[in-house]
Amino acid sequence: MTDPVFDRLAELLGEPDGQAPQASWDASEAMLGVRLPTGYKTFVDRWGPGTLDGFLSVLGPLDGTEDEARELWGLWYGWKPGQQRNLDFDPFPYHPEPGGLIGWGADKYGGAWFFLAQGPDPDRWPIAVVSDTGQWYATRGAFPEFLLRCLERRDYPLFLDLTWPRPQPHYRPYRAD
Repeated sequence: MTDPVFDRLAELLGEPDGQAPQASWDASEAMLGVRLPTGYKTFVDRWGPGTLDGFLSVLGPLDGTEDEARELWGLWYGWKPGQQRNLDFDPFPYHPEPGGLIGWGADKYGGAWFFLAQGPDPDRWPIAVVSDTGQWYATRGAFPEFLLRCLERRDYPLFLDLTWPRPQPHYRPYRAD
């Protein structure tokens, strides 16, 4: 059975080259204490962690080790649990606080891309993006659907670089050393 969203992503990005690293998600999910969204893991397993048009980096495990998990999913922006947030700049809590942000990507200008871990079903978590200037954008929908909507320019943060996504997007996976 095929998935129309992944089929469309393959049309836009090309079929994965088969050399994307396949790493276990166990260390990452154990470190976070939650399951990550299925569509996100499927995308990373299929295309690998990498960069889209040299603009958006999609993070994920390359070797699946505990050290890598700590590096990938460690604290974002220097925020620490228990630290009081400035709600003008950080309207959402950061994981591991309930409903907190879990980073999955970064753009070339310093923006950060997150899952907003609200509720028990990771496949229903909203996606939030913060620009390098502190503008926030949040939307519903699973990771592959969101990525497809971005690539088709139907739903993406309007504060992004107007040249992204390109009409012919290109995904380049990182390689495990």
